[in-house]
Amino acid sequence: MNNDLINIKEKVINNITIISAFFIGFPYVLSILRMIRIGWDFAFVWHTVVYAIVIILSIFRHRIALLTKVIAMATVYTVIAIASLYKFSFFGAYYFVFIGIAILVILHGFKVALYYIGLFTLIYVFIAVQYILGYLQVELPPQDHTTSVFSWVAILVILLSLSLVIIKGFGQFYSELIVIIQKKEKTEIELEKHKEQLERRVSERTTELQQTIHMLKETQAQLLQAEKMASLGVLTAGVSHEINNPLNYILGGYTGLVQYFRDNEVNDETVTVLLDSIKAGVDRSSKIVSGLNEFSRQKETFDEQCNIHEIMDNCLLMINNQLQNKIEVRKNYSNENPHIIGNIGKMHQVFLNIFTNAYQSIKDNGSITITTKTKEDMCYIEVSDTGIGIRKDDLPKVMDPFFTTKDPGMGTGLGLSITYSIVKEHGGNLEIESEQNKGTTVKISIPH
Repeated sequence: MNNDLINIKEKVINNITIISAFFIGFPYVLSILRMIRIGWDFAFVWHTVVYAIVIILSIFRHRIALLTKVIAMATVYTVIAIASLYKFSFFGAYYFVFIGIAILVILHGFKVALYYIGLFTLIYVFIAVQYILGYLQVELPPQDHTTSVFSWVAILVILLSLSLVIIKGFGQFYSELIVIIQKKEKTEIELEKHKEQLERRVSERTTELQQTIHMLKETQAQLLQAEKMASLGVLTAGVSHEINNPLNYILGGYTGLVQYFRDNEVNDETVTVLLDSIKAGVDRSSKIVSGLNEFSRQKETFDEQCNIHEIMDNCLLMINNQLQNKIEVRKNYSNENPHIIGNIGKMHQVFLNIFTNAYQSIKDNGSITITTKTKEDMCYIEVSDTGIGIRKDDLPKVMDPFFTTKDPGMGTGLGLSITYSIVKEHGGNLEIESEQNKGTTVKISIPH
């Protein structure tokens, strides 16, 4: 409200100074003509000073302080009124006082205006006494009532009455103005509150929308991965079945050959080596098929006995071709073979993702170290690699859907996100520690 009032006061006093400059300018022109005709006198001097003050206030109204302008204009009107009283008695321009009263009421309130009226009344009485006692003579044609006490008192009563009317009128205007400004300020405050509430609601809705979008992305990622794994499971199951049939033929042939050579007492060392090679190949192929079958299990429940060491060995077997002659796998398994209650197929997916990330991070030669241990009712698994590691800035984002640090075509950014979700589904926790150019360690803790 203070700023609005100050702006209004500035406009009022500025307009008054401009109007005064025009109105005082006309009698000043007459004063100049009079000075040219009869020479300059005291009246011309004070007229010049007053007009100069008004002109200066008008020209520099935007640079002069409000209080200075108010005092200056009130003083100008007071001087004009006093000079008129001295020269023309109560016929003079004492009405200028009313303008000063109006200025003070609007700009400084009722008390200051009352003080102003009191001061002018004292000056008025002082001049009236001088006229009554004959010390002053009016410059108009002689008027007997200029020495009459009644005339001076009557004029004073009229003057005070008009002053009070002005104070009341402008006071009411001033009060209504304050009420209007207060209502405006209240409205602005309410609008600002509504604006803040709206901004807060928009921010909350935006945050909720972002969270919803993030959840939808995660759900979409999981659905895509689930569909992908389902398709892969169907394909793997079919491939496993088709491989099992010829394996059974080979195993049957191997068994028949062993029996044949035993029945005919053939003890050729070369034959024995060849038969052992066939048996080793069949056994290895059987393990790979068995691992594929475990990986492609489509069961959605979490009520299976999951042998952690066996699951990790199956996963290592499936990526063995990527590890040969390049990466050494070190197994620090606990003596107690940990079992958890969960989903065998999904746990295969967890460790296959972790092992795949580990070997893909190793550019040349390196190692992957797998450590397991049990403590009370928890199973702890650590998988460490000597790969390129993860940047510190990227580490908080590695489990976000679609985030990947791999080269294009090497990853979708879904592996760790799905892995983290599966571990959480089993009631466990997954943490990743990494240092760039030194390697990464994935820590899993899961109840067993």
